[in-house]
Amino acid sequence: MIKVDCDECVSGPRREPPQPPLGKGGLHWSLAKGGLLFVVALLAACATGGAVTHDRQAPRVLNNFVTELAAAEGLGDGTHRFVVENPRTGWMFFRSEAATDRSGSVEVSISAHDIGEKVILEQGPHALRTLESMQRLKKGPVTVEVEVRNAEVRRFEVRLIPAILYDHWPTSNKLEAYGEYSWEFLEREGLLASMNTVSSWAHWVDGKFDFDGENSDVPRPWLVTGRHRIGICSGLQTGETAYRFWSTALSRDDLDGVIIDEFYPKLSKHFPDWVKTLKRVTAEQPDKPVYLYLAGGAKDLRPFVEPLADTGAYFVLEVYTDEKRTEKEMLEDSFGVNWTKSFEEYFPGFTERCVHAIGFMSGAASGKDSGDIYPGASYKVLKDVQFQRIATDPALRGLGGVGNYNSIYIDEEYMRWYGRLLRHYCIEGNTERLTGDDPYELPHIANPDFETGLDGWTIEPAEPESIEVRHAKGYGIHVQGRHKKEVGDHYLWMKRSAEKPNVITQEIRDLEPGRHYSVRFYTTDLKNMHEHQVHHVYAYLQGDVREVPSETIHDAWIHAPTAAFGNKKTFPNYHRIVFRANATTAKLRITDWRWVSLPTAPVGQELMLNFIQVEPYLMPAVRGR
Repeated sequence: MIKVDCDECVSGPRREPPQPPLGKGGLHWSLAKGGLLFVVALLAACATGGAVTHDRQAPRVLNNFVTELAAAEGLGDGTHRFVVENPRTGWMFFRSEAATDRSGSVEVSISAHDIGEKVILEQGPHALRTLESMQRLKKGPVTVEVEVRNAEVRRFEVRLIPAILYDHWPTSNKLEAYGEYSWEFLEREGLLASMNTVSSWAHWVDGKFDFDGENSDVPRPWLVTGRHRIGICSGLQTGETAYRFWSTALSRDDLDGVIIDEFYPKLSKHFPDWVKTLKRVTAEQPDKPVYLYLAGGAKDLRPFVEPLADTGAYFVLEVYTDEKRTEKEMLEDSFGVNWTKSFEEYFPGFTERCVHAIGFMSGAASGKDSGDIYPGASYKVLKDVQFQRIATDPALRGLGGVGNYNSIYIDEEYMRWYGRLLRHYCIEGNTERLTGDDPYELPHIANPDFETGLDGWTIEPAEPESIEVRHAKGYGIHVQGRHKKEVGDHYLWMKRSAEKPNVITQEIRDLEPGRHYSVRFYTTDLKNMHEHQVHHVYAYLQGDVREVPSETIHDAWIHAPTAAFGNKKTFPNYHRIVFRANATTAKLRITDWRWVSLPTAPVGQELMLNFIQVEPYLMPAVRGR
């Protein structure tokens, strides 16, 4: 098909000042502008849907992650051409919201000096759809053509976005009840649509390269949308071994880049060797991104980072921010902003090559990994504030990317939350918090960790002295995996009776009618914490609430051995109840009988109970897992 530029088409975006209509002085105006041939060409282009070249638009910065390069509404039949400038080698985002009739179609193609012409979006007949594509393109001009036939593109957008990493796939959480974080899970919960790079663990053993886990191939339909699959080169090698590992990974057709993990000051004696090797492999594969994970101060890492400034490698900062007890303390955290700025002092432009790996370690932890420390604080608000800070702080303008660390440590609900945050900040370019005015310090119950004894709680002992608050030094960090000493060491002790259950109660306050909430808590068998078992306890809700049974969890996880607790694996339990509030208050009752009529677990069992948390709950896209 011959494409005719039609800048003056009546339906196009370029418009002259109003002129007399043709036949009433308009023909004479047209002749004055170039003659009858111009009029014929103009009418022919309009009639056949010729190419309309849209004016270049000034870039519109939405936040530190997202810049809008072009946007248009109401694109009718014909070919619409947009020319945009990609200011750096990196990711671009394309979105078409279109309606086609029974014979309609929409096709979006791009062309640039490094890729030629490429179709990136196609929509067939009789559809109302929103299609998206992400493409990693080199710096320079990019021509975008939207070909519309018997359809209307209600809105079309071209944006700059960051590298958006998912670390890693395939995997499961330490808590089996969550199920696998399968490809279906990631798709259903919107993570696949909101990220452009997925990583898989790779190993170099005895001169051979292999991936960690079975069925680790990323489905092709996701990759053909322009997204990347990269390998995590775990375990730092040196010399020729490092070169063979990293170069082999980069040369594989099924990998679009690599993560190399991790570089920190105590390994500084190897920095010259690694710099030499990385310069070599990046020169051999200049089109495949290399992500270097860093831990340590900018000054100490300077001998490693500064010599790599001209390689195009990305530097990934491990920003693993844990909860603070109060909102004031939380807001005083720099969330990696100051860390990033310190590299800029000797490496101008570092920010554009910097990726923030945001720690999402939460819930069931196999070591002292969980940043979800305080039951009276909202981990979702913490992560929202962290995203907002890096999306809006002027010092991080043009930040190169963001990622999670690490899926194996992430609570299932917070995994879904990560996907929502990616969409909110890294695709839509928002600057306001996704949680709105939700408080960081949760107001729903008092004394959730029994740090002040039984304050706020009413107890109903089954027998005299069968309920009391106790203390075990190191319990929170060494058994439950909370990443802070002396937090979680108080617990409620209950000894199960054959006569009736032990019960504790407290009113839940400040609920929002119509909203879903979760009740979470941890238990351990005091005398048998090294035995894998699921404890028979339950949380009952009284009042105008509706429980959601599909979201209930009672499960054990494995915590690594520690000297403080017998050098054996321990098996704490995680419990979760989800309910919909229909009033502003409800009563919470936790008991050591699973059923109200009889004990279904050993009489005399001594349970340790703490981390009782009530917070707003993010319901899954589809119930069940």
